[in-house]
Amino acid sequence: MGEIVMRVTIPYKPRYPGVHEALEEHRFSVLVAHRRFGKTVLVINHLLKQALLCDKPRGSFAYVGPLRNQAKNVAWDYLKHYSAVIPGRQVNESELCIQVPSRAGTAKIRVFGADNPTPCAACISTVWSWTRWRR
Repeated sequence: MGEIVMRVTIPYKPRYPGVHEALEEHRFSVLVAHRRFGKTVLVINHLLKQALLCDKPRGSFAYVGPLRNQAKNVAWDYLKHYSAVIPGRQVNESELCIQVPSRAGTAKIRVFGADNPTPCAACISTVWSWTRWRR
């Protein structure tokens, strides 16, 4: 049977397209940039792109901040805003989780804080498709 292809346009225009290209080329990356560079928006949109293009049946993606409340304040609204145009997305406010359709089924993007050992212990045993750790 034929594959159904859906085109999704996320309302984001990168300030520095070369950074996205560098993220695509390497498995591990370190970005050193000044304040107000747009690191969080860049990473949130990269997470969304990777989740939508994920070839694994249940892709797992994470944004991890130093504190859960800080990660929520910094990244959660951006994640909801930029994923709003994706048909079939599901938002779970209590778990800070967004589920989006992917190439092989669904993918989950979660927001964690490294301050609480219980959810982060689950991070250790989870196989992540892509993760963003923030210091």
